[in-house]
Formats: sequence, C-alpha cells, structure tokens
Amino acid sequence: MKERFHDIKPPQLPLKALRWFCDPELLEDVEGDLSELFHARASKNVRVAKLLYARDVLQLVRPGIIKRFGRFNTVNHIDMFFNHIRTA
Repeated sequence: MKERFHDIKPPQLPLKALRWFCDPELLEDVEGDLSELFHARASKNVRVAKLLYARDVLQLVRPGIIKRFGRFNTVNHIDMFFNHIRTA
C-alpha cells in the first residue's frame, strides 16, 4: 500500500541541526515553512524531498538565523580596563 505523503517525516539529522543552530524566536516559523515545503515535495518524490530538505537547512546557516551563544554577547573586560586607566 502506498504511503501517504503527510505521514512521511522530514529527515531527523537536518531537523536536529536546525533546532540546534536556529534562533528560538524564529524556529517555529522556519520549521513550519520547511515542513510545508517538504510535504509538497514529498507528494511527488520522497527521496528528492528529503535531499532538498537537507539542502534547505544548510542554506539557512547564516547570521540572521543563527542563535546567539552566551559568550559572544559579553563585554570585553580588557578593553574596559584600559579605558578606565586612560580616563584616570
């Protein structure tokens, strides 16, 4: 019996990667859009849909989508120290 395309799930590895690097505020929208696109493609060819899903996730790795990791938002304490010395 032929499997319905709505029952087919996107590949898990690219999905996990997306959930790891994507900004939490954008994740729900991005994941939903990718899921809709995947199911539309899966209605024609499941194998191609899975490959294109992985490609789409890789294309999303860009500065506007990537979540901020804690260390990158801290103030540079060495520069602050030299600024205080200069001011004094």
